[in-house]
Amino acid sequence: MVITSDVDSLRRSVAAAMDQRGDWPQRSAWIRGAVDELPRHRFAPQRLWRWDGHAYVPVDRRQDAAGWASEVYPGPDTATVTQVTDGLPTSSLSSQAVVADMLDSLLLYPGHRVLELGTGNGWNAPAELAGRPGARRQCRGRPRSGRDGAQGPGRSRRHGGRADRRRKPGMGARGPLRPRSGHLRR
Repeated sequence: MVITSDVDSLRRSVAAAMDQRGDWPQRSAWIRGAVDELPRHRFAPQRLWRWDGHAYVPVDRRQDAAGWASEVYPGPDTATVTQVTDGLPTSSLSSQAVVADMLDSLLLYPGHRVLELGTGNGWNAPAELAGRPGARRQCRGRPRSGRDGAQGPGRSRRHGGRADRRRKPGMGARGPLRPRSGHLRR
């Protein structure tokens, strides 16, 4: 198990680096609170992947808790690789600075509805947007891939988001959604 102080220390380091660089959006102060309330490590799978200079190697939480924590909080601009297929990264937790910028760019206000495709582990929008007042019940996500998509719905719901009831791993890869009768359908 990850020692809480290791995770908390790394988490504070990433937030401090973002403070120092002025990365937290001023017009969307709620984002900082959402990131503090819903930290990345709660959404990270037990196995992450690290580039060793030649290939991606697994970093398992139970076997290398400190290494796992350093992969979850590598810095503001670095994504955490959560899935590797045929030697290539195929899914990740987006970097904290990118997520803060994406959420700020949405210009989300109470009453807005959000659908994010390719939610992976659930950290980006379904969980993060739950920190925006009025958005808690309006956030839905659909996974793109099977492995990551199977983890996202439960994590998202546990931390304030809402997964679509029709959500199944791979649904996000099936093409554009079309509105019909007030619901999003294919």
